[in-house]
Amino acid sequence: MDPSINFSYHLPITAKVITNHGLNVSDNIGKINDNDNIQWQMRWDKADKTGYYCYTGNHLTPLVDVVSNILHTCAVSVPPDVVDCIEHTYDTVVSILKTASSIYVPKVKKGFF
Repeated sequence: MDPSINFSYHLPITAKVITNHGLNVSDNIGKINDNDNIQWQMRWDKADKTGYYCYTGNHLTPLVDVVSNILHTCAVSVPPDVVDCIEHTYDTVVSILKTASSIYVPKVKKGFF
């Protein structure tokens, strides 16, 4: 459901909760690392979009033939290894997109601005 009012100007509410799940507190002294709890946000408005599009285009284009072959093969009959092929292709696409974003899209701590 999409509200008719745009709430994008509101600041997010954050809370930091530290719990001790029955552990000895003295065992955990000095072991809490705040860097593990940092949430990062991608800044697409500051991204090198041209570089991102070139990178993803160059790396995703070879997968077009893979997907096309899967579709042609499944049109005749579904081979037993089609699920593995689809999952491998999906994992490859996700990996390419994550790599491209890590190269071309800067990240800031969530709530930074």
